Amino acid sequence: MKEIKLSYDAYRMEASCADGSMKDFFAPKFGKIPLDKWCNDFLIEVVKNENSNVCVELSALERDCETMEDAVEAYNEQNSDGFKITFKANIQKSIATNSNVSQKLKKLNDIYSRVKEDSCPFEELKNNANIDRNFQKAQDQEYEIAVVATMSSGKSTLINAMLGRELLPARNEATTATIAKIYNTNIDHYSATSYDADMNLLDSKDPLGLDDMNILNNNPNTAYINIKGKISGISTDGLNLILSDTPGPNNSRTKEHEKHTYKLIKDADYKPMVLYILNATQLEIQDDRNLLKDISEAMRSGGREGSDRFIFVLNKADEFDPEKGETIAKKIEDTKKYLEKEGIKDPKIFPCASRLAKLIRQDLNGETLSSKEKSSLRGDVALFVDEPNYHFSDFAPLSDSARAKINEQLKAAKEHNSEKEEALIYTGIPAVEAAISEHLEKYALPKKITEILHSFSTIVKNLEIEAKELSRLNSSKSKIEKTRKAINEINAQLSNGKKSDELKARIDALSVSDDVKRDLEKLTGKKTREFLDILTRKYKGNLPTNEAKIKIGILKNEIEEFGNKFAIDIEMLLNTKIGDEAGKYVDEYNRYVVDLVGSAFKHDVNPAAILGSLVTISFEADSSDYEETITEEVGTHIETRTRTVYQTKTKKVKKAQGGFFGGLMRGFGSIFGNDDWGYDEDYEEYEVPVNEEYDVEVTDYEKRKYVDLGRLAMDKGQEYFEKVTQHAQKLALEQSIEEERKLKNNFKEAFDAVNIAIQKKMDDLDAKLGSEKELEKAIEESNKKLVWLNNFETDIKKALVS
Repeated sequence: MKEIKLSYDAYRMEASCADGSMKDFFAPKFGKIPLDKWCNDFLIEVVKNENSNVCVELSALERDCETMEDAVEAYNEQNSDGFKITFKANIQKSIATNSNVSQKLKKLNDIYSRVKEDSCPFEELKNNANIDRNFQKAQDQEYEIAVVATMSSGKSTLINAMLGRELLPARNEATTATIAKIYNTNIDHYSATSYDADMNLLDSKDPLGLDDMNILNNNPNTAYINIKGKISGISTDGLNLILSDTPGPNNSRTKEHEKHTYKLIKDADYKPMVLYILNATQLEIQDDRNLLKDISEAMRSGGREGSDRFIFVLNKADEFDPEKGETIAKKIEDTKKYLEKEGIKDPKIFPCASRLAKLIRQDLNGETLSSKEKSSLRGDVALFVDEPNYHFSDFAPLSDSARAKINEQLKAAKEHNSEKEEALIYTGIPAVEAAISEHLEKYALPKKITEILHSFSTIVKNLEIEAKELSRLNSSKSKIEKTRKAINEINAQLSNGKKSDELKARIDALSVSDDVKRDLEKLTGKKTREFLDILTRKYKGNLPTNEAKIKIGILKNEIEEFGNKFAIDIEMLLNTKIGDEAGKYVDEYNRYVVDLVGSAFKHDVNPAAILGSLVTISFEADSSDYEETITEEVGTHIETRTRTVYQTKTKKVKKAQGGFFGGLMRGFGSIFGNDDWGYDEDYEEYEVPVNEEYDVEVTDYEKRKYVDLGRLAMDKGQEYFEKVTQHAQKLALEQSIEEERKLKNNFKEAFDAVNIAIQKKMDDLDAKLGSEKELEKAIEESNKKLVWLNNFETDIKKALVS
């Protein structure tokens, strides 16, 4: 089996094979590009070249080895050509795992500052606004940890536990209607500024306490609160960390807040960490399901990092009684099954008791607790220390290295005989913080260092190539003549403008509209299917008018929520497409100037936020159009009625005796005046009418109005959703055309400026080559530049490994 030994420097984004192969693969297209952008193409190229089974051995950071491992697994699953790829990882230690990351970053900053000194021999570095901007952008880059939850999950309590103080309101009702961002600083106290939806300053508090936060949060105009203070539980060395408290969908003050939460979940480029807080006592609520569906999609499409950035916190895990069979192990398993049912594979579930963690840290920080809190603290600390079922840190899905750090903390707590510190670890909050710190170390810090280096390393490398080429001209008359001839050809081409016009024509021929239109149609079809599925599942049958109006309100909110999400999806789609378009321009430009200049053109695209007007499409449905009046049974009542019945009675009657004797006796009776002679006494029944009352159960009927909710939802819901999507597509296409127009104009302006610079460079080089004295001077300067560049590169290497 052929072995391909590949090494990848994540900080410089440089890859190479040990045997020197695959150079043609990396050089033209995949140089200075992150591994995850080319690993799939690399595997296809390897198999094509070798035409056999291969083993790829990668020496790289853990995150990149995992990315390549996933790519190998996907290749083997998707390809049935008979060839298989095996994978072996040689994991390099990240510089972030060493101590003093901030010191390394400071050294890089000091090294970069040397390019601004007079001793720097390169004007291209000293006076380059693009490099300054990109370097500062990399330095100032923020990394966000978004805490997301539905109502009553204990989100604010968890954040307070991480801060070690009562700062965010945490009452028994929804409290986070604003977006609060906590910016990590080294200052021990907290301060805050509040803003309205247009980012106009409303108020400021310094120092900041709970009462101050209530004042800021209770202002109905407050949309954003920016807080500055220390986030002490998370290792943030070298990072500008933000802890973001986001409103849940059932407690957002504005639709923009809903969009913010959705964007944090979906944004595959920004990739913030997301702590999703689940209420252990209230799983499987509808608001959770809606958010979890979005998270599931983001995890499936974001690769290993996209999945790793989501942590599920099972909050309020201490409210179960293990002695009644309510063990935390069973609850974690139930939660895992619930999340997997929502499409989330292998979720990382951390059980926590955030309230206890908050109280312990408040007490350790010297904050005053109420009598009730003190009593609760004493009992819970003893319970968590003595009862293994409450050792939540033991159930946390930590890596070996993170587990070792937690064990060290636990060992130290026991050595200090501090039950509070020991119980704090068992609450599970330090385990969550350890997982966050590890993620930052694994992804965020290498990314920051890479971007700092990349802000100036490419131009430095190209300047080195240029200096070396000039040095090689020394004492080579044929090479000098050949170069001068090339310069004349270049100047001729620049003068007649033919190649420039051809490039501009190619740029004009490029169009993003077709790609945008195609992807918009795919996105719209996907969203329409999802929405119709909701309509058919949730809105069906006949409902009384009042109930139907409530359902219509819910339907209206769902359409608006879909519109918000659709807007974010389109915004991200346009950012991607415009970015791809800019990349094509850069490719065209590089092909034009790669052999002529020492620095490459770079065009930045910063698409503005768009499609805010989507939410102005209102949804109104007149339920009377779908009403019908139905006479229906609504109940019964008892009525008393009168009826005639016949009763049987008995009376005495005389019955004539039969025979001769009877007749004789009746004759004597008539003579002697006795009517009874000749008769026997008998009884006879007869009926008499009688009125009587009786009760009867009577069925009640009533005419009621019902709404055919299923028909209304399909007619009106689909109608208005189509309006949303049609309006969105129209705006998106218009925006893409406008962005493309600006992009092309900016490119052409930059290109014309570069042509002028190229011509000046060619004239300067020709003048140097035309004079032996000037050439000697230029070569001497080039040699000095090479020494400076060599020292510069050496210092960078020392800064990274020290």
